[in-house]
Amino acid sequence: MKFLKSLTVIVSCIVLSGCSQPAVYTKPKIESTAYSEKVIKVDQPLDLELVCDYGNIEMYSWDKPEVKFEMKKRVRGTQERVQLDEKLKDFKIDTKQAGAKVTFTAEYTGSIKSSEDKLLDLRVYIPKQVKGISQKMEKGYIKFQDDLRCLLNIEAKTAQVDINRIDGAVKLNVGTGNVKIGSGRIKADSEIVVNLGNIYAKCQYDNKVKCRYETSTGNVELFLPSDFQNGIDYMGTIEVNEFPAMKRDKNLTVKSGVGNISLRKF
Repeated sequence: MKFLKSLTVIVSCIVLSGCSQPAVYTKPKIESTAYSEKVIKVDQPLDLELVCDYGNIEMYSWDKPEVKFEMKKRVRGTQERVQLDEKLKDFKIDTKQAGAKVTFTAEYTGSIKSSEDKLLDLRVYIPKQVKGISQKMEKGYIKFQDDLRCLLNIEAKTAQVDINRIDGAVKLNVGTGNVKIGSGRIKADSEIVVNLGNIYAKCQYDNKVKCRYETSTGNVELFLPSDFQNGIDYMGTIEVNEFPAMKRDKNLTVKSGVGNISLRKF
């Protein structure tokens, strides 16, 4: 009983001591931005390479024989506006061109640690004729608003990847994040590999094309043509399977380590 009374007194003292502490005032963050554009005339079909550490990338197609980059640098912090404006200069952006090859690189080299406080918003407009697009990203999101007809190669540590439609081959490797392909046709051997995240794809497939969808932790949801001719090799927990076992070459591989697999017809 004496122990309980002593414990009650100690807890009360701690609570009262906590209540007596002055309130901590946290200065709100403000944002500083800088906008710029660059237009490059290119030969076609375009071969585009994008390397960006932290940012959000949106891509569009247009009818001009040019690549246009719309760049918005953003930094946030509790410093004064003048100090934040200076930190915008820590974005190092470079573009190079050699014929149909265009390379864009962006890197933040300053002292801001949080990836949420140092971002590049990038809009890219590309011609209709494209040979290939290669992207590398540390963290952010990548969204293709218009149709793609090319080889798409993406490597990202943490990213959400949203593809409206693609006709071609896809090579995606994402550490953490979801991948979505709204529609299209896979025309050459492809693979989408995610460590932590979900995969959604609604595509048609050329005959005998090999394609692999794999996530270590997450769900895989595929919509396949009702007359899908390739065999399917799956590893993981099947939630929905609208395709009976077929004695054909298993050109489509689907794997989920921890999660569910759904194979549906469209």
